[in-house]
Amino acid sequence: MYFKPDDRKHKMPLLPAFVLIGFFIWPAENISIFAGIWQYPNQIGAWSAAHISKWSAWSMPVMMTFTIVANLQHIKHTIAVSKRLRPSEKKTILWNIP
Repeated sequence: MYFKPDDRKHKMPLLPAFVLIGFFIWPAENISIFAGIWQYPNQIGAWSAAHISKWSAWSMPVMMTFTIVANLQHIKHTIAVSKRLRPSEKKTILWNIP
């Protein structure tokens, strides 16, 4: 995985990237639970933080998303897409009004 926070391109292995993304989603989920946006069944009586296992649960959809996007990028490069016409190249339709 490459990322570019400044003018230089930086490289990061995928597994730490997935773990970090899951980690940053986990506190956001806890903030949402604290704000009352949703609750898990064990949190109905009182607020408690989401279990740490949610960290890995959020990492899994991120991995699936990266896999789907990577496959779609591969498919995109193998499909021939027709060239878009410039406005000057577009044909005008003339209506024959009797």
